[in-house]
Amino acid sequence: MDIIKEKMRIYGIKYEIIMSEKPFDTFLIPNTFDIHKFCAIIAVGGDGTFHEVVNGMMQRKDKKKIPVGFIGNGSGNDTLK
Repeated sequence: MDIIKEKMRIYGIKYEIIMSEKPFDTFLIPNTFDIHKFCAIIAVGGDGTFHEVVNGMMQRKDKKKIPVGFIGNGSGNDTLK
């Protein structure tokens, strides 16, 4: 995570880190967060994280969406192959 923070600082990108704390958080965070505060969501994790973040965004009740990016940091990284 320190590498990501450093790159954001170098390029002057404002960001907020929201850590998942329990199962299903990676679905609930993009599904319920205040989407107007952000221009994108970048998920850091494995294939399961990517799957849940995308599904959380796509299933928002308000139908609002922002771009979703992904930094692979899982054990298999099948998404990156």
